[in-house]
Amino acid sequence: MVLGALLCVVVALGVLAHAVGDGLFVRHAVMAASHNVQGAGGGVVDVFCF
Repeated sequence: MVLGALLCVVVALGVLAHAVGDGLFVRHAVMAASHNVQGAGGGVVDVFCF
């Protein structure tokens, strides 16, 4: 049982490392940024939204 849990952790870390290496999180952050769509004034909108 412990070996199975350890294997799951190793696989999950491998998948996470692969996603980071491919830039998946960076692409998601760029697409989610409101200033990416709204132009230069979006930074002000971000400050007031959060």
